[in-house]
Amino acid sequence: MRPSTIVVLAVGTLLASACENRSNPPPPVVTPPAPVGWTGPYFLPVHTPGACTHCSEIAHAILLAKPGPNQGKVLMLQTDGRRWLWDPADPSMPMMEDGHGENLESLFCAGHSADVDGNILIVAGNRTVGFPPGTCGSQPTWSHLFDPTTLTYSPNYPLLVPAPTPPNLGYWYPSTVRLPDGRVLAAGGGSAPLIPGAPCFDPPGYYFVDGWQIFDATFGGWFGSGPNQWFDGLPTGANGYEYQFTYYPLLFTIPASPPAAAANPQGYLFAGVAPDFAGSTTSLLTRSGTAIMDLSVAGWPWTGQWSIHPSQISQPGGEPRNLIYPSGVIRPLLLGEDGLPSGPVEVMILGGADYNLPRANPPPPGPGQDGGGAPAVHEVWQIAAPEQPGSQWNSNGTRFPNLNFPRVYANTVQMPDGQMMVIGGSTHDYFPNAGGAPGAPGGQFERVAEPVMVPEFLDLLAPNPQWRLGAPHLSPRLYHSVALLLPDGSILVGGGYRGIQPPGLPTLPVHFTWANHVQTDLEVWNPEYMSAGPRPTIEAVSGEPGIGFGTTFTIDVALAGANAPNAAIESVVLITPGSVTHHFSWDQRMVSMSFTATAGSRRRLTVRAPANGSVAPPGWYMLFVVTNGATSSGTKIPSVAKFVQLR
Repeated sequence: MRPSTIVVLAVGTLLASACENRSNPPPPVVTPPAPVGWTGPYFLPVHTPGACTHCSEIAHAILLAKPGPNQGKVLMLQTDGRRWLWDPADPSMPMMEDGHGENLESLFCAGHSADVDGNILIVAGNRTVGFPPGTCGSQPTWSHLFDPTTLTYSPNYPLLVPAPTPPNLGYWYPSTVRLPDGRVLAAGGGSAPLIPGAPCFDPPGYYFVDGWQIFDATFGGWFGSGPNQWFDGLPTGANGYEYQFTYYPLLFTIPASPPAAAANPQGYLFAGVAPDFAGSTTSLLTRSGTAIMDLSVAGWPWTGQWSIHPSQISQPGGEPRNLIYPSGVIRPLLLGEDGLPSGPVEVMILGGADYNLPRANPPPPGPGQDGGGAPAVHEVWQIAAPEQPGSQWNSNGTRFPNLNFPRVYANTVQMPDGQMMVIGGSTHDYFPNAGGAPGAPGGQFERVAEPVMVPEFLDLLAPNPQWRLGAPHLSPRLYHSVALLLPDGSILVGGGYRGIQPPGLPTLPVHFTWANHVQTDLEVWNPEYMSAGPRPTIEAVSGEPGIGFGTTFTIDVALAGANAPNAAIESVVLITPGSVTHHFSWDQRMVSMSFTATAGSRRRLTVRAPANGSVAPPGWYMLFVVTNGATSSGTKIPSVAKFVQLR
């Protein structure tokens, strides 16, 4: 039997020590001004006409942080299985990554998280890509470790499946999240046996994977509660609803809030459960809800048990929401001198489409038809100290104001100055799982989505934050779109469906929106801080071979320009490299650390690292130093990031 907790110590790179001749230092580096607003578009090569009708959008984007030639590049996975490396320094020249001879199964519809070394664990995938239309291959039980340095994939690590095993059982749409001890947990997803002649989605025997398992490379792969068995999923709530993991549940690892943070270094798992879909085989009413698990109990994970949270996300009047594809983040963690949160931990859920509300287009009669059109909501829900009894979900401006636009399929990205960007989405769900043209046998009607083209920004650190609007992006960003923060502080946005009227079809309340209407372009958002004034430069970071939890380390920072003597260091933050698919990056978090600073245009910062892995799970992060800029606009100005490792 495994011990309850294994701390994986990663081997890092040697970070330069902060030693220099301060009597005659070189002049500070001045970062040239960058454009503000959108740049691009940048395009991936277009498929041969007729070769692929609905499988070329970018659905997965992963910022690579492992030291080596590809650090800072983005691994992108298309829905046809092609893989690309995109370099922010040369955005017009994406490099095809799948030219190394691997005979990989499709990685589309996978979950993914970085491990402590910066390798990428890619879990499950899709069984329809690469097979003739209307047919399916064996369902995926695979997972791979991708090494960004060598661009190679490790041998397959099979996922666990329940016993007895139906034929060709597998997974798609699982969630993954890095644990406080460095391992990776996978939960949920969809699964079904492969039945000849049955549809690829929702065949007889289809069900949701209401369970979880843990990956540990030192153990040799995945483990659960017994041979060929995962850990149990969610229990039935006291209200009689059956809660279960479904597609891509929202998972977070969170520390305990004060004063319990010091006594609980393992923290909690917090889940915003995905909704009940048509095709669920449960006999009880399933609702989207929230659940929590204490990771500090003796014998964990073998003793791990989910508890349904007593407070649930509800409509005005009390009816539970049943949300598809909301967005979710942990509000930036502000750490004290002990490296622990100085205030309550807060989780936010934004938007989504509510399947409990009337559809804009009721499903037309006939088998295999789905009207789509569940309306999106503009609510922002927040819960503080969710692990404590009595904590409550709040919305409608109680803590954060609601979005200006209802959004489903939107991406959220945390920025080093404390802002959050919400990008894309649509005002209705349009359920893009069609199997043919409108009215064709087995085909599905789908609503033409109304894209939301204007991003919104919220300062998560402001005492009374208010949403502000940005310039509209060029392309609609709907289902399968991606967005992540780049090391220079800009934001990469790409992929998704277009949500427009296909040519040659009649104007109807519902339309087929999948075929050939996908986005293969990329855009980059350049925030105001990139040209608001001189940017600080991180010259050196101490630590061998990485930054230890609870230790102090130093950062040497150069401030350039006339405002340097007056510029204050506003914050020192760690942000996880993005690993996003289907509008969510499970490991996304921002941590603001306590520090002291010397004076002058060159400053040495002494910084307290996060106390433990529940505050910031071990692995690679982007380190930013942020000044107040001493500008008339008050814009906070971050440095370009340095990659550092917590261990």
